[in-house]
Amino acid sequence: MSKKAIPSEITGIEKRPISRRDLLKVGVMSVTAATLANMPKAQAAVNPLGFCPISGLPGDTVQLFGPDFGSVASNISVKIVDGSNYAFIRPISLNGDGEVSASIISAQPAMQPGVFQVTMGEGYWSMPGNLPSQLTVTHPICTWLGNGGDRFQSFQEFDMPMSGGSSPGCYSYWGNLDFSGRLSADLIVPFNEDCCPLCPPGTRMSMRLCGATAGQAFEFEYQATLINTVELYTHQIADALCTIFLSAFNSDFGVNMDCVQSSIDETRVNISVGAPGGSPFVSGAMQLELLHGGGGIGQDSLDCDSQVPDTIAGDCDSIGPSCPSIDADFTPFIFS
Repeated sequence: MSKKAIPSEITGIEKRPISRRDLLKVGVMSVTAATLANMPKAQAAVNPLGFCPISGLPGDTVQLFGPDFGSVASNISVKIVDGSNYAFIRPISLNGDGEVSASIISAQPAMQPGVFQVTMGEGYWSMPGNLPSQLTVTHPICTWLGNGGDRFQSFQEFDMPMSGGSSPGCYSYWGNLDFSGRLSADLIVPFNEDCCPLCPPGTRMSMRLCGATAGQAFEFEYQATLINTVELYTHQIADALCTIFLSAFNSDFGVNMDCVQSSIDETRVNISVGAPGGSPFVSGAMQLELLHGGGGIGQDSLDCDSQVPDTIAGDCDSIGPSCPSIDADFTPFIFS
């Protein structure tokens, strides 16, 4: 006996087409949930996380799917992790239905396909109006601290095929943990045509870092881009980056972070960051980025050359005699 279709008006069931977005969300979450079910119980506390698309580059936007990301985007820390390599991500918006839009900001040069990690905590996006006169910002300074909130992780990997080009005048320097458990990276300012290691006005100076101590007892993330309004030497740029970093965490959380800059030579300075109380970090990464010429003002991400820059004047062995004296000392302050 053949079966006859039952009219929808009898069953009361309304047939609606499923959108491509819903199919992707259900499909990815089903895969991650199935993976979780087969994991050892010790790891099952991690919440499943889905994402779309499956690959991307700095500047691209991704959608992340989870049970609940709350209602405040600044409270979310998002990273892509491949072993000791990291990609910095910035949440953009929440839709209130377990979905967040996020922008890929930058990735370490050795980055291979990695997993998304989302951690709930407390965060702030600040546009302080009392910055030193030598500095300005066009995007919020982002601070975040973990507080034992929910953690999410994808069990599929996100592919990041690195592009072959770079933007002229843009240099990116990455670092991870040093021997003492501090986050550490070297910043290099190339000589100009007068053999002066100066950043011209309008240079975009970015500092991005994240780290966690053992057992996530202390966990933080920071992203900020400063723009100088006057010429600054290498050590002055490092001083500015550390000062705003320290000021941000003191202003937002009352937390005293540790940031030290040490000159290596005229063009190179090391910046290292430690946790409050001196506890060593067990994971994390730091990125320092310079974009000369002002072309990146207002941009959140840019493909930068990760190599050490050549000096513009190739015969410079030391600072030239005509380099100007610049007075720019920075002291930590409370944002207002």
